[in-house]
Amino acid sequence: MVAHWKAIIIMTINEMDWTKRLWGGLLVADVVTLVVGGIWGRGMVGVLGETGRGYVVGGIVIYLLFCVGVYGLRKLDVKDGERGWGYSWWVSEATKSWRAVVGVWIAVLFVVALLHQVGYLASLPIVDARTLGEGEAVAYFVMAPGAWLALALIFALVTGSQFEMTVGRDWRWYGLVVGLGVVVVNGMALLLGWELAAVWQLVSGEGWGVVGGVVGGLLLLVGFMPLRWLLLGLGRAEGRVEVGLMMSFGIALIGLCVVLI
Repeated sequence: MVAHWKAIIIMTINEMDWTKRLWGGLLVADVVTLVVGGIWGRGMVGVLGETGRGYVVGGIVIYLLFCVGVYGLRKLDVKDGERGWGYSWWVSEATKSWRAVVGVWIAVLFVVALLHQVGYLASLPIVDARTLGEGEAVAYFVMAPGAWLALALIFALVTGSQFEMTVGRDWRWYGLVVGLGVVVVNGMALLLGWELAAVWQLVSGEGWGVVGGVVGGLLLLVGFMPLRWLLLGLGRAEGRVEVGLMMSFGIALIGLCVVLI
């Protein structure tokens, strides 16, 4: 019986066109993001509230995978007539500066997370600048956060640069690249949402409440919604469906923050 239904499901998926499979995958990813945020959110905020070298290394590895995943999405080509809304925004020279802003926005959120994990943010209230020498003060207040920001700005190069789309759907790994792209985008949104909640808890000494949850969700929306446009651009344009999938992504991002209240 199980094998019978499995065969039916696989056959149904194979008969669906590319765009419908993309839409279904995005919707499933949003539901999973919201569910994972609701089940493990509070526990992960508690874990990320601790500082340590392992968290820093793990965060950097995840961030680099995120950069590679989005770069892979930007190399994918779509034929005329099969492109969604976001395609032209991501390939146009005119939007280059705005795409760079998206990259910088996410980079800054990631730097805040890193500075929290290395213990930098926790040390700020107890460091007396008057006891530091000029060189020490520059190293502590400028060089340290600047070095992390320089690393994080790799993503601004990924979003702001112009790439030639050379990988068509006839490539055997095309679907895998898209699937991994969906995973890294939603996964990084989850991680940064939890990190923002942990930082808020460090600064305020308590959970972030309704206002903090909504603000955290909006911070994620500004950075990650353009990445949803990038994914939607890989499928056929259907106004109502694309709006619905942008709304589902927005609900997932704000929801994963609000459930932490």
